[in-house]
Amino acid sequence: MAATFSVAQHLFRNDYRVNVVGFERVTEQTGEGEDARIESKYLIFTETADGTQRVFENTDSVVECAFDRCKFNSSDVHAKAMAAKEKGLEIDVTAYGFRVPLFSMYENVVSVKPVLKQ
Repeated sequence: MAATFSVAQHLFRNDYRVNVVGFERVTEQTGEGEDARIESKYLIFTETADGTQRVFENTDSVVECAFDRCKFNSSDVHAKAMAAKEKGLEIDVTAYGFRVPLFSMYENVVSVKPVLKQ
């Protein structure tokens, strides 16, 4: 069931225009000693023009390859978001998945495109 849900969330894509307000890198360790594994993900904190706050996850995803959109560039996506914030630019975000606070689930960013000021 969990695997089906994990794949199914890739079918739900949304586009947002947001301002980046902050970043965080979250790490989680599973296992002990030689079996220890550390996973990390980026979080991008944003706000829309109407003041709605959204948090996005930014992680690589091998499942995206099934949709002809392999995502192995999370660091590059993060750098684009950081540069846009530094320049005071809004960004257009494409993301998939669902926000489920109870399970600390976030939509995962697929792409970030800075919006040039007119």
